[in-house]
Amino acid sequence: MKEPTPERVFGSTTWGWKRVRISRPAGGQGGSAKLPPRFWGLPPRDPRVPLPLTLKYRGGAECWIEVHARGRIARYVGVTALADVLFEVNQNDR
Repeated sequence: MKEPTPERVFGSTTWGWKRVRISRPAGGQGGSAKLPPRFWGLPPRDPRVPLPLTLKYRGGAECWIEVHARGRIARYVGVTALADVLFEVNQNDR
């Protein structure tokens, strides 16, 4: 018969307080150029005249849509209705 091996001896399980200094997280990136306001401040346009408009679907965890119209770029959350985007491009009041 084989003799049982002795149990291993582990270090002490006692604990104590240790004073440490927690540093602040790094700041965000600054100095990025702001985009111009979406479509506000542009001269009014005739909604009967066709308007070239480009929509780009951008995926990701929360999808978003990029709209290129009237020389501006605007980004919208993917759940935004297309009618709301067009009202803003045409500067119509809802």
